[in-house]
Amino acid sequence: MPYNPDCQTDVRAYVNGTRLPVGDGDLHIRKEGPIDMARYLDIGFASPRNGEDFLDAFGAANTDTQDDFDVARVELLDEATQEYVTAFHGLVTGVGNAPNGPASWWTFRAQSPELLLHNIPASVVFKDAQVGDVVEYVIEELRPQLPMDVGVAVDNDVSADRFQRESDSDLESFLNSEPGLTQGTEARLATPKTFQANRSTIGDVLNWLRDKTSTRIWFEPTSEGVSLVVTDSPTQRQHDAHNLGGNLRVVDNNALTELVPANTLVIKGSAKQSYGSVGDFQINAPASDYLSVKVRHKTLYERAGGRELHAERNVVSDAFEKDELVNEAKSRLKEEIDAPSQGDMETLFRGPIIPFDTVRANPTCNEQVSSSEPVTYEVQRVHHKLRTGGFSKTKLNVGVHTSFDDMEVVSSWEQEA
Repeated sequence: MPYNPDCQTDVRAYVNGTRLPVGDGDLHIRKEGPIDMARYLDIGFASPRNGEDFLDAFGAANTDTQDDFDVARVELLDEATQEYVTAFHGLVTGVGNAPNGPASWWTFRAQSPELLLHNIPASVVFKDAQVGDVVEYVIEELRPQLPMDVGVAVDNDVSADRFQRESDSDLESFLNSEPGLTQGTEARLATPKTFQANRSTIGDVLNWLRDKTSTRIWFEPTSEGVSLVVTDSPTQRQHDAHNLGGNLRVVDNNALTELVPANTLVIKGSAKQSYGSVGDFQINAPASDYLSVKVRHKTLYERAGGRELHAERNVVSDAFEKDELVNEAKSRLKEEIDAPSQGDMETLFRGPIIPFDTVRANPTCNEQVSSSEPVTYEVQRVHHKLRTGGFSKTKLNVGVHTSFDDMEVVSSWEQEA
């Protein structure tokens, strides 16, 4: 009889469709990896239990017969709706005895599918390509490599239950839709790009797309598999602290309220191409000038008293069109702002929260709330501490909330190469 207890827990874990009798676990969701978000899972379970050996659920338990990845799926309880929502769907990377535990306790580790992106070679040339062409290529390369459904989510609301998802066999409606990209899937990438299998991967293709379109890209888990999210509006959901009337029970908030990160970035493009012909051959050669662009985050610039605090210097792009250069400048500036502007916040367990969400809260210590004005933070990392012998908690790493819409082009100019 399948394991399916009546008692309500914070977490349900399945491996290859079999529900496990889980113990303590940890789920990390972070802005890192080959794309913009990565999920890592480490969770314990009992085996045998009630006469059933749950190690049999893992193909990795018998390496002689294993022919594919083991697939792990985890559901977390949404306290507001009292329903379980898929918060992880990925590949098992290890299983073994739990450290410092009895022989009947085991642990497994898993990671979301972005771990494969830098292992799948890319061999393709994009010349005057549409955004949809790039996404379609990536999906077609990914699907044979993953033992789960891979869909597409291009929407201004990236909540898992509102995806515009596509079937395995049909991307036509996606390619003809008007998604949450400012440019739309029909927008063209004017800068040609060649990816070679001996040095390029699918991860490189996605990072090229994100920078040239100022989008953010990650895998969002669904009950069937994962959806590749592509959006220029990654910040969607705001979570308010309990003392501000929200559902987020903040225990400690040690995040800084005075943050002065970089607010300006200058990027240099490539020289424009001039086209001509010699006999039967078409050639292109660099022109004599290239474009530079300066972008600025308005709010952070004002907070710094009107001082330019530059991000990395001497940033060079292969783009030669202004729109693509602006997009890349915004993308890189956001990365620079996100990286150092971080602080810690601990809450009682809160399932539906991910990086790019915002949290509005007061500085808090041992549930004593500061009298200062509420601060809106952007979530950088999430760590769900799932505990069966006590209270589960959620630890957040947060920083300055920034949006692409808050960035402006200060100036652009051409100069000789």
